[in-house]
Amino acid sequence: MIFDFFQKKKPQSSSAAPNAGDNEAKTGPKEPDVSVSAEFPTAQKAPGPVKDAASASINGTAQASAAINGTAQAFEPAEPGNPFFEALRKGNIDPREGLKYSQNNEELYRILLEEYINSAGERTAKMKSFIDEGDIKNYTIQAHSLKSTSKTIGAIELSDRALKLEKAADSGDWDTVVRENAELLSDYELVVRAAKAALEN
Repeated sequence: MIFDFFQKKKPQSSSAAPNAGDNEAKTGPKEPDVSVSAEFPTAQKAPGPVKDAASASINGTAQASAAINGTAQAFEPAEPGNPFFEALRKGNIDPREGLKYSQNNEELYRILLEEYINSAGERTAKMKSFIDEGDIKNYTIQAHSLKSTSKTIGAIELSDRALKLEKAADSGDWDTVVRENAELLSDYELVVRAAKAALEN
């Protein structure tokens, strides 16, 4: 009895492994191993066929570009002998360039040509007036506008000529502007007449 009284309970070593249940309660359950087995490699998706016109347009085909815009007919006037295109070319207008600014839509292109024609009279009168008045600032504005609108319908040569005079006016080279303005307006008139003739077809 005396021996039992003095006998002390051996303390548990602090280095003992913690109870698994206690550890799980503190840190949460262990995530399951979801690594993919080497016996089941990830399947490779086989390349499929081109499904739409947008992919085909990468190859640069005119048909695909037209299909994207829903206007495949826009390219039909490019056929030799088409009266609409031929009339434009007589006025140094490249209809293919113009169609680029019209989303390859012939109907929209015709609308742009109409607007170009309707603004021609007023713009020509202003440019002549600014020459007579020596108004460099406003002449520069009109030359810039003529350059931009001519480019959008495909009149590239006229656009380049207007750009030249725009730069001349902007730099104060008024002699060049006065000397070449008449030829610029003559070319402008030619383009306008061709656009009118084309719209009659």
